[in-house]
Amino acid sequence: MDTLVADGAYYRASTAIHAEKVNVAFHVSKMTGSSVPDDRMGVDTFEMNEETHQIVRCPAGHAPLYSEYKPEKEVYRAKFAKPDCENCPLLHRCPVEEKKEMNTLRFTETKRQADRMRTKMGSERHKALANFRAGVEGVPSVLRRVYRIDELPIRGFVRSKIWIHFKVMAYNIKRVNQYARRAS
Repeated sequence: MDTLVADGAYYRASTAIHAEKVNVAFHVSKMTGSSVPDDRMGVDTFEMNEETHQIVRCPAGHAPLYSEYKPEKEVYRAKFAKPDCENCPLLHRCPVEEKKEMNTLRFTETKRQADRMRTKMGSERHKALANFRAGVEGVPSVLRRVYRIDELPIRGFVRSKIWIHFKVMAYNIKRVNQYARRAS
């Protein structure tokens, strides 16, 4: 398996991290929760050193004066020089907080993974996968509404299993016939 597509309700940062470790492309159809506004940048745009968990550079190319990662809380923090930020063309979109002495960036690993996933959601590949998954979700709905799969007139596990398999085969045959009519 090289690609996993799930509903947005099943998204967890831990799932995304685990999928990345086992080289599986993880996509969700739509994510719950608040997203980054269009006029703002996500924290995933900051360049990171994956081994040391340090923020190396901001999207404008400025290096932080100080960077740290606290593994117990999975929190990243970096401080940037005020002159660098004041002259930055991306300041109005940047998630850096302006402080008295230095500008500060603070975020969690969960936020970083969520922003990374939202960035991935804009790609054409992701949109195609999300559309595919939405089509598959209609199958159980049709089986329930049209083929009344929840109201079987028989009892017993084996008989129910056979009955359901026949209903699924009927659904598949109907779909093949519809496809054949469209293709000719």
